[in-house]
Amino acid sequence: MQPIDSTNLNSFKWKRAATDALILASVTVVISTLNMLFDNSGLGILFWAVKFGGSLYLLYFLMKRYGKLTKVPSTFNYGVITCLLSSLVCAIYSFFLMSVLFPDSVTAIFDQVYQIMGTNMTDEMSSLFQQMESKYPQYAFFSSLIWDFIVGLVFSAIFTKSTSPRVDIFADTTDTDNNCDAQQNNEIE
Repeated sequence: MQPIDSTNLNSFKWKRAATDALILASVTVVISTLNMLFDNSGLGILFWAVKFGGSLYLLYFLMKRYGKLTKVPSTFNYGVITCLLSSLVCAIYSFFLMSVLFPDSVTAIFDQVYQIMGTNMTDEMSSLFQQMESKYPQYAFFSSLIWDFIVGLVFSAIFTKSTSPRVDIFADTTDTDNNCDAQQNNEIE
């Protein structure tokens, strides 16, 4: 791999973030599909825990790898971009899952709500739930997009300190510092 200089760092960041976002989103896509296939609440909790833990570990790993490759002072921007793109893929998939692959799942969810509410449901509530049911894939899209991005943003901020390369603040890295020191020494004498 060729060295990454400042001129192509931005395009490298976006290309790497897009690729890594697909990898990160694949965890959610696979686990969500398995969760819909095995309609079991106990297994669903286990799937959610594996998805959450696996996604966090993968985000940490991807941010750390990016920091080692680029030697940028902070991996936060990269983590945010990766999480934004990943949350977009996950939101699109959740819409596709509920509107195309498993449209009966929405009906099953609302049937459970109707059973729980029973006789306590008024006509207004019933019409409201029917409107929600017809647009539930759209609601799932936006809620997934927002929720996944917020969680990714928070954990990108948390992981930034441990995934960014260590910078020696006492290292003499510029010639201008040496010139300034020399000028100050000449002024003192």
